[in-house]
Amino acid sequence: YLGSEQRQVLAILGEGGTGKSALTAKAVEMAQGSNPKAHFVYRFIGATPGSSDGRSLLESLCKEISRRYGADESTVPLDFRDLVPELAQRMSLATAEAPLVLFLDSLDQLSKNQDARRLSWLPAKLPEHVSLVVSSRTEQDIYQNLQGKGAIEKQLGGLKEEYGQKLLGQWLEGANRGLTQGQQDE
Repeated sequence: YLGSEQRQVLAILGEGGTGKSALTAKAVEMAQGSNPKAHFVYRFIGATPGSSDGRSLLESLCKEISRRYGADESTVPLDFRDLVPELAQRMSLATAEAPLVLFLDSLDQLSKNQDARRLSWLPAKLPEHVSLVVSSRTEQDIYQNLQGKGAIEKQLGGLKEEYGQKLLGQWLEGANRGLTQGQQDE
């Protein structure tokens, strides 16, 4: 997705516990290593008490994008309605020489304040040189709103039991730990 000319949002979708946040964190790490000229901005919504507020999210995104591109962040508005078009304007600072890559994890944890869950702030068509990856649960209103934006959808399913057992075994081995048969059965 990051190497393509796609102008839609990429949405990683799945039920709770399927690894969307872990995948997002790993994707940020890998993308930073393979795109040294890009500016990366990422948020893990719900990780802190204020991170679920739509107004605070948009303000922080606008300010960070401004800092990364040398724009005046003191002109970032404070009102949610004014921040909606401002985010697209700030994204437009991206260039071919310095693309912008945004990751927003757990959109489903946005609060209902300011109607942020309607995703009016999320462009249906991204500015040039901008990539935006989001994640969300599928049973939420957020999912319907992502569909309305024409997001590219990638479903993330849970691990098969055999892979989960193998992964758990590798993790325990690396930590010099183990499980009794009763613990494994449980």
